[in-house]
Amino acid sequence: MPLLKDTLNATLWSVLAEIIAKIISPAVFLILTHILSPSDFGVVSVATTILGLIYVVSDMGTSKVLIQAEDDEGNIQKLYNAAFYLNIFVGIILFLVVFLFSKELASFYSQPQSDSVIKVMSVQILLYSLCSVQNAIRKRNLDFRFLFYIRLITICSPLLIALPIAFSGGGYWAIVLSTIAGSLLNTVVLWVKSKWKPILYINWHMIYRVIGKSIWNTIEQICVWIPVCFDTFLISKFLSVNDLGLYTTSKTLFNTAIGLLFTPILPVLFSAFSRYQNSGKLLREALLFSQKVVFLLGASLGLFVYIFNSYISDCFFSNTWSEISSILGIMFLIMGLESFYSAFIEGVRSKGYFKEIAVNTSVSILVAIPFLLLSVKYGLFYYVVVRSLALYIHYPGIFYLLDKKIGISFKQSVYNVRFILISIIIMLLLNYCLEGLGVESRFGLFLLKLFSTVSVLLIFLFVERKFLKQILSLVMKLSLIHISEP
Repeated sequence: MPLLKDTLNATLWSVLAEIIAKIISPAVFLILTHILSPSDFGVVSVATTILGLIYVVSDMGTSKVLIQAEDDEGNIQKLYNAAFYLNIFVGIILFLVVFLFSKELASFYSQPQSDSVIKVMSVQILLYSLCSVQNAIRKRNLDFRFLFYIRLITICSPLLIALPIAFSGGGYWAIVLSTIAGSLLNTVVLWVKSKWKPILYINWHMIYRVIGKSIWNTIEQICVWIPVCFDTFLISKFLSVNDLGLYTTSKTLFNTAIGLLFTPILPVLFSAFSRYQNSGKLLREALLFSQKVVFLLGASLGLFVYIFNSYISDCFFSNTWSEISSILGIMFLIMGLESFYSAFIEGVRSKGYFKEIAVNTSVSILVAIPFLLLSVKYGLFYYVVVRSLALYIHYPGIFYLLDKKIGISFKQSVYNVRFILISIIIMLLLNYCLEGLGVESRFGLFLLKLFSTVSVLLIFLFVERKFLKQILSLVMKLSLIHISEP
């Protein structure tokens, strides 16, 4: 099947890109944690929080629309052009707003020293707007091989900038300048190597068509980023800049680790599911298999960090970061288990239900905000617990859409991963019991935890050996496709 071959090939290159990215980036990040302080990361986090939301708005959700759209009556090229000029127009306006009001934004988060950082990093808004369509076209065509090479170039360039600046005493500017360098190089390469180029013509009908769908993607992403902005605001107001640094660093590590697992998979799944959107049976089969793979990866990561959080913090952080172990553990556990529905939301999105997803996300955020306001008063740990659990408020709406629009019930989704769920419960119980034994030797406790974890894993692999064979079969196909390529 050509589509299966294209999907597997795209997955291979996407995985390779993320593996390299998540080896180099975390290495640089961990080195920087030994040079810079939590306060340095806290200063930069204000700018990255603001710009994260701005990127979403500047894209106007057009990327997902372009990937999901069918080429009806040969209008796809006109759609690309309309999306490009829409992105540029919105990007320029947002850049000017952020640049001119950087002082007010920094004051809002009670971090006045972030003013200059926000100004400098706002340039990325323009860079992002310039290349988002070219990036979407590559993903639509499942051309993740090209995106792999771009990622490889842009990953390595900040490595040459961040560390020298940090070692020379540049502080948080090491993070700022290296980030901008990566964005600039990414934009240049995409423009130079892209076959598609915009033409000097604006089709207002196509712009309205893009906005009609993309606005819901934008609303959804804004709602996703509201709690992120809320995090920075609440922690800055009620806690301290040190707590902000601990939180953002933990969140960065989680996003980095989960990105290594899911960033190469989910974009490919969305592109592939979009091709299956008119075949109900194939889409359901692909979704259930994908759910199992994604949940196995996310749950395994979350459990591993939760069980071994103190050992991980000892290995990677200095004494000034002693409070981070418990934050890391609970964040990875709760947010890792949230991957239960990650593949499903891509399936619902591939059917074009952008409006329904946006409404569900908006309602979930409104429900979550009061709990976030209450929890921050009890300290950072309790805030992290509530903030992570708030992600599960999305579940009812997504599973309603999944059942009514695709034909997969919540009961069926639970049954599909029943052995993973049983293994999770067993591992958590074993960890609780081992912690209560009062073993004096930390190394001895580590060995007991490792033995129990490996034992449960081996039992799971034996019970799910058919599923394991399916995965190995796909890996073999990926290898054969890669070898056969010129």
